[in-house]
Amino acid sequence: MANFNSLLGSYYEERRRSSFAGLLQLGEYETCVEELTKESPSPLHWLAEYHKADSLTARTFFEHWGKPHETSQALGRSFEVPWGGLIYNGTAREALVNGSAREQLIAYLKTMPIQDRTPESLSLMAELFPGSAELRARLIETIKKPGMTFPPQNSALEAQRIYAEQFGGDEQALGELGDSWVPSDEVTGTTQPFSSFLYALALGWPDNPALRSCLQQDELPKLPIPIVLALCGINGNEKTALACIDRMIEITQERGHTLPVPYIQGLRQWALTTPAESLLQRLTNDPNCSRVITATRLLSITGKLNDANRMEMIRKFDAALEDAAKPCPDGVDLVNGTVTTLPQAIVRTLFMGVI
Repeated sequence: MANFNSLLGSYYEERRRSSFAGLLQLGEYETCVEELTKESPSPLHWLAEYHKADSLTARTFFEHWGKPHETSQALGRSFEVPWGGLIYNGTAREALVNGSAREQLIAYLKTMPIQDRTPESLSLMAELFPGSAELRARLIETIKKPGMTFPPQNSALEAQRIYAEQFGGDEQALGELGDSWVPSDEVTGTTQPFSSFLYALALGWPDNPALRSCLQQDELPKLPIPIVLALCGINGNEKTALACIDRMIEITQERGHTLPVPYIQGLRQWALTTPAESLLQRLTNDPNCSRVITATRLLSITGKLNDANRMEMIRKFDAALEDAAKPCPDGVDLVNGTVTTLPQAIVRTLFMGVI
């Protein structure tokens, strides 16, 4: 492992993590502590890359959680877990296998300043202390001060989605969204105070009169895609919903990676609505392969993929492989943010249970 310590780059950091996990499995805890304490209290960037999840190393680390800590105490050393990176790349959930690690993660989340909150950290808060007053306060703070988080819009959108999921239908919770709320007779659909809470309102209180003026407009005001999809889930505007899906496909193709968490969550939320099902069913037979793949995946995720859909998918799978000389059609899988062939998407959906 020492051979990689002075080298930089994702390749060497990946090798370093693999070596670290191997040493943990072999019980070489003193060597592991030596590596952890060389850089602490720095972020230990090699252990938790922000943009590259290493679930195996994280899981191994938390499974052996007690031993490195005991060893570090015996050696008179200390190290800090890089919770920020682990939360951002999604591997912090591996800490839930260990009670002590779980408690430390919760403590970290509860003391996390607003400027460090991300959609991923907000999602973990909702999972680890759901329905609590602490969660409500942190979500409201994030919604009210979107400019203080990074990325600003994404964190605020995710905070609104979680708030609606956790407290939707509770009029007191709606009132607690704060002083920025405006009476329904002052709402135009484009005022800043209203748009600040529009997503939470549409998801958690869809029958609220304050939404009426916005929903009655022929053209929705310029709003983020997740909010527009939430409104389409109420008024059944298929044309606008399809435009949102097409735009998300375009952005994924342009950027070459998965869309931000709030956009994928917003798409999933919309897919659960009654108006969404009829559109998605039609899109499974659309000539656009990206639409077909995305619609099929969303129907599968929401449990609305029926036997007729499955039979049609098998027919398409056979047809795509019938002519070996003909290239397989491919398209964007919005759920995973990847370009995939239609046969691959069908196999994942029908036989691998990939969500």
